[in-house]
Amino acid sequence: MSTEFYKLKLPFTELNATPVYVTGEPRYRLTVHINHEFSGELFISEDDLSSVLLALTDKTKPAVIRAARADGPEIIVQDTVLPNELLVSEYGDLTTLDEVRNSAPVV
Repeated sequence: MSTEFYKLKLPFTELNATPVYVTGEPRYRLTVHINHEFSGELFISEDDLSSVLLALTDKTKPAVIRAARADGPEIIVQDTVLPNELLVSEYGDLTTLDEVRNSAPVV
């Protein structure tokens, strides 16, 4: 079993998803930076967050793959990725290379 992680599409340079409650329903405030400048906020339902994050990624090839091995996870970096650079997993989770490297083993 493996998990693929993708870089953000250019010109997106930063995303931050923060849980908020709007009209009693769980939502996320997604702040978006384009070319390192704040561009705006989106309020997205919890159900739609993964789809929106994946839509903002370059899925032509995974930048990082975390593969399960008998002796623990193997991290394969296929592109130049900075340790704190944002990545989005194939499941729509927002993370960084450092977090992938330090995460629990894939089961």
